[in-house]
Amino acid sequence: MALPTFLVPSASLHEPFATISGEEAKHLRVRRVRVGELVRLIDGTGGVRYGAVERILPRSVVVRCLDTPPESSESPLETYLAIPLIRAERLERALEKATELGVHHLLVFSSARSRSYDARARLNRWQRILLEVTKQCQRLRVPTLSLFHSFEELISRVHASLGLFFDFGPEARALSAISVDSPPKSVLLTVGPEGGLTAEESALLHERGFHAVTLGPRILRAETAALAALTLVQFLWGDLGVSASTALPSLRGDRNTRTFEA
Repeated sequence: MALPTFLVPSASLHEPFATISGEEAKHLRVRRVRVGELVRLIDGTGGVRYGAVERILPRSVVVRCLDTPPESSESPLETYLAIPLIRAERLERALEKATELGVHHLLVFSSARSRSYDARARLNRWQRILLEVTKQCQRLRVPTLSLFHSFEELISRVHASLGLFFDFGPEARALSAISVDSPPKSVLLTVGPEGGLTAEESALLHERGFHAVTLGPRILRAETAALAALTLVQFLWGDLGVSASTALPSLRGDRNTRTFEA
């Protein structure tokens, strides 16, 4: 059973009582959480604590912290997903679904064939989306979101154990054909905009040691390619093959006497 999840400062997770305030307190009221009910508190960087609502005040909510069973809702594979500026609603969908799939870092960049609009004006909205999805899917960490003015800037500043870019050119190979000595600890996935990456951009990736990977015979939209790529590497080296029963603890008992079951 998924518990209502709320973001609190890291320090609150180490105290007997934690305070939910601001937009998170408003969200708790919208969820109609009542005194005595269990909630899940996260700090967005990996910290988690379970608690019972003690008091609901006009502008805040006091939670009595309880012992918290271990969770493993974060993938052991650190994933960087680089996606170009595409149509705003499609990009938001990709950010949302990538968060559900366990991405750690989202890298939005401008390229020769990408859309042109002010991404910084949408940054707060995108970060709110990431937070809400993180809570909804019971993750511990909110993915980081970074904007890059150019493709070259992204490639020069972001590094991972394995670099992959997804293309439909003749040099692209199936992911299963990529040879790695051992499972990578981190992967940087790059997808192109409508029309794909330019020859110059592909050449730059080759120079930096990236592998060109195909996603099959069909040409996919950028947001579809991003999610397909993330799903593949999470299945191969991440945690998509992990049983759900081993990831999150279950709860049993009535509302006021629930106990944790790892």
